Amino acid sequence: MTHGNPLDLPCTISGVPFGSLREFFITCLEQLWVLEESFSGKRPLGNSGWQWGVYEALQEGGFISDAEDLDERRKADQIIVEAIKGLR
Repeated sequence: MTHGNPLDLPCTISGVPFGSLREFFITCLEQLWVLEESFSGKRPLGNSGWQWGVYEALQEGGFISDAEDLDERRKADQIIVEAIKGLR
């Protein structure tokens, strides 16, 4: 019988050692955001441009002033990356 959180298990994915499954999933999420990977229409999480929903939520929450402004989107990107890192 196993105990503890499975996300704390050490793992190696495709020959790359990660400290834990948690670190692997956080790295995936961070890269998804940074590289702006798109979802195909066959996937349930959205299509290209899915980041705009996040930008709009940050604008409505007062973290950025204008999602249409490039500098504000850069600020939003920094906020999101830091939030993802905070999951550690």
